Amino acid sequence: MAEPRRIPLIIVGVGNVGRTFLAQLAQTHDTLAHRYGVALSPVALADSRSALCDADGLPPATLYAAADLKAAGRSLVEATGAQPGLAALDLVEWAARAGLERAIVVDTTAADGMETALHRALALGYSVALANKRPLAGPWEGAPEFFASSRVCFAATAGPGLPL
Repeated sequence: MAEPRRIPLIIVGVGNVGRTFLAQLAQTHDTLAHRYGVALSPVALADSRSALCDADGLPPATLYAAADLKAAGRSLVEATGAQPGLAALDLVEWAARAGLERAIVVDTTAADGMETALHRALALGYSVALANKRPLAGPWEGAPEFFASSRVCFAATAGPGLPL
């Protein structure tokens, strides 16, 4: 079998949704590689105070340690190698400077102000995956690109997944 195609992931948000995403990513890594020929590789992981970045991909031990920190209610700023003060837009620009192509920005936050970083990611040819509807529910002037782009994927539940 050919080497899987590496797809860099910039993951913003390491709360419940972000940690669950990381766990699912770890559990499905081999299946994705064998079935689809892709290797999803987290290259950046950020909370509201700091980020971990490695253009070659963050090692699994680093991801597990980060998830453990966040599960304990602590910040990534305490993680070895953390870079304090990096916002989502900084991460997108870092990825571009690092020469990362076809990256996916995964927004697992419910934070205000992510739109600028998401628009920049699309301008760079990156894709965007939204686990929250907040960027889609703001003023219409900033939203059309999210609805029109084939490089944007979003899903959310209503009423905590209750049938409505």
